[in-house]
Amino acid sequence: MTDQPQEQRDSRANATSVTAPVELRVGSWRFVRTLIGLCVGAELTFVFLDYHVNFGRLTDIGMLRRLSNIAREDSLASWFGNTQTLLIAFTLWLIYVGARQQEVAPRRKRGWLILALFFSFMAVDDGVQLHETVGAVVDHFGDLTFPSYAWQFVILPFFLALGLYILVFLWWVLERRSARLLVLAALGCFGIAVGLDFVEGLDRDHAWNITAWLADNIELGDYTEYRFRENAYDTLQHFAKSIEEFLEMLANTIFWYVFLGYLPEVFGELRVRFTRN
Repeated sequence: MTDQPQEQRDSRANATSVTAPVELRVGSWRFVRTLIGLCVGAELTFVFLDYHVNFGRLTDIGMLRRLSNIAREDSLASWFGNTQTLLIAFTLWLIYVGARQQEVAPRRKRGWLILALFFSFMAVDDGVQLHETVGAVVDHFGDLTFPSYAWQFVILPFFLALGLYILVFLWWVLERRSARLLVLAALGCFGIAVGLDFVEGLDRDHAWNITAWLADNIELGDYTEYRFRENAYDTLQHFAKSIEEFLEMLANTIFWYVFLGYLPEVFGELRVRFTRN
């Protein structure tokens, strides 16, 4: 048999290398852990940037400081949080669609639907600040005596009820003890974040204002004036907000880890294949 010309063999080899598919195994634990590790790394980076670039005034360029301000809605951290919540909602819709194709109890399908709807609502809420708006409207037309933000009086009971439902449902659905503990950790992060938000909304002289108590009883004034050019109370207020935002993002990351880990229970190992014609 006559050997093929070298040019023809090279062209076939190049064609094979170009068209060979690349597979991404979405259901593999290695992929999930890498993705979640990147998320946690990004969240820690946002805290670092907020501390040094924004509040630490590493730069006097206002746009850069606003971009790194973890407490602002037009920051990198806000964009990341909104995107992550949307991806969690998408993951839950996948689980719900998969559950509908299986012969499982109706309450299991209903549970995944409720979770998908809730995180979809949260994605919208993160983008347009819906709960703050509702609270402001109620506060405007009503004469509330609630000491903190009005949204907590109006919407927090709904969130608490959903949080309890999520805990009960996932405790029933998830079989691995580690996954159940992660759900508890995520809900705990959300709980602490809500507590910090409650304190943030209190008046400076309110008896429950722990931030004010710390500012008045711990000698931080000289350091905060030197390091941040801010008084102790305003500094503690900001970093309490920074911790609150970080805990919310971390809670969502934990939830996403749990939900991505559950996908193989519904679909097996998902593979995304990338090809080039």
